[in-house]
Amino acid sequence: MSTGAYYHDYYLQYRERYKQRAKAWALLNPEKRKASVDKYRWSDKGIDTKLNSTFLRQYGITLEQYNQMLIAQNNKCAICNQEETKQLKGVIQRLSVDHCHKTGKVRQLLCNRCNRLLALANDSIQILENALTYLRSSEYFYLGLSRLSAYTISTN
Repeated sequence: MSTGAYYHDYYLQYRERYKQRAKAWALLNPEKRKASVDKYRWSDKGIDTKLNSTFLRQYGITLEQYNQMLIAQNNKCAICNQEETKQLKGVIQRLSVDHCHKTGKVRQLLCNRCNRLLALANDSIQILENALTYLRSSEYFYLGLSRLSAYTISTN
């Protein structure tokens, strides 16, 4: 048995004892515990652990799978093909994981704007098609023409 396996088995055997000792130390040393937790929480490993946990819980994917999707999409939104621009406290945010709200199936990564676009349309293809029709028909108004006159002009 390797040394690592031995210590792992030993820990499993005495897990409750270890937990009690750690809890007692934390109660006796609240400042040190807070400093230790903060140091870990904001370390690269702590941030990655938190992200991995969040992705698994919310979307059923790991941080590694998210990063693979990000590379496959060239760090760009699947809809507008732009990089994320939304900032929070001066830091550019990650692309959002788009998923079907009915099935929970992950689709692709989207920027904040495109993700909100789909959310506001309730992921409805019909609403988005209606919006496209509206945008295409309203182009005539930019020229100062009504729909009727634009139609009349194009038929003559």
